[in-house]
Amino acid sequence: MNRTRLSALALEALVALVLIVAGCGGGTTTTTATPSTGVPSTAAPTTAGPTPSAPGAGADGAAIYAANCARCHGAAGEGGVGPDLRPLTADDTASVVEKIKTGADLMPPFAGTLTPEEIDAVAAYAVGLQ
Repeated sequence: MNRTRLSALALEALVALVLIVAGCGGGTTTTTATPSTGVPSTAAPTTAGPTPSAPGAGADGAAIYAANCARCHGAAGEGGVGPDLRPLTADDTASVVEKIKTGADLMPPFAGTLTPEEIDAVAAYAVGLQ
């Protein structure tokens, strides 16, 4: 492989790493259904940090996970920037709730952004991933 190709690959790897690290814990892009059509659309991020659910919308653990956790933990909890969540069991629920509240390593804290009901719902969803 020539030197130019190696430099290009190194630059691509660096850009990919920066994008991955920047994506974890930053603003989010959420997918919602358009009221008139029911077709999903992607909304641009409006705030930095975790995305709260609409007040009174009820706590949908899967939706909260998709909006706030999947970019680092994977859509199926398989891990990526964040750890694999699939080995978690119901016995881990209390510690998962605490990590969601306070954050860990690159994971931002969600207390004050998500309600206690939403935190409980996303924790229950996360420990149920297999």
